[in-house]
Amino acid sequence: MIKKRGLAGILALILLMAAIPALGEVSLPGYSADTGYTYVTFGNYPQWIDGGDPQEMAWTWSRHKLLDNPPEVDSTPVLWRVLTGDEEQVFLLSEYVLFAMAMHPSMKEYVEIKGFFPETQLGKYLNTEFLADAFSPEEQGALRVHEDGTLVTLLTTDELNNRAWGLGKNTRNTARKAWATEYAIRVTDVFVYRVAMGMHTCYWLKDTAKKQKNHTRCVKQDGSIGHIACITVNEGARPAIHLDPSKVEIAGGSGTKTDPYQLRPVGK
Repeated sequence: MIKKRGLAGILALILLMAAIPALGEVSLPGYSADTGYTYVTFGNYPQWIDGGDPQEMAWTWSRHKLLDNPPEVDSTPVLWRVLTGDEEQVFLLSEYVLFAMAMHPSMKEYVEIKGFFPETQLGKYLNTEFLADAFSPEEQGALRVHEDGTLVTLLTTDELNNRAWGLGKNTRNTARKAWATEYAIRVTDVFVYRVAMGMHTCYWLKDTAKKQKNHTRCVKQDGSIGHIACITVNEGARPAIHLDPSKVEIAGGSGTKTDPYQLRPVGK
């Protein structure tokens, strides 16, 4: 006969196993008003030096930058939130601002290319150096091409206004706010709002401003959409990717922010 304590333990294990998808069984639901976001890790990028919670440490990091002598920073798994997903693809948004960079170094050129994201400095960087640094060749093979021809992109204004993704037009919506990694702050000098404002970071969208064609839209301190000159060097980059769920498998985790699903290419 199984003792009650042993039976309870077995039942708890069965429930736990039932809650976690089997290896290779990838189902990554998008945002739900009832359950919030599903979180995953995929790829690796420099993020932490001494470590800590960005929502608690961002201002401290901004006061102790390492621009003159930046250290070698190990890459760690990138945390993404699932905005939307189905059997064909899932759309992931980096939970954190990963680095700072101007959208484009020349306002004149930016106007000439009509702000077309793949031709901007940031668009090219995300799809060359960042792509190579953050994703192995096998991981790159799991990415799907965005409609503008890129593998790594940014959100548009319309996407940021999508209430079905938990964002919407509420300018006080904290889901729009993003905090920067320690690396982004201390090494790449991304802008950080002061403590009283929340210590989060403004970040680029990929739309050109309607009237000022040398400006790019961005997310401001209260979650509202504004714009700033494309040459602004301390604006944050918060990448987004489309992922082919048939080319990845879940190696662990439960899908929460503190225990995200750990994704890896199938067969790795």
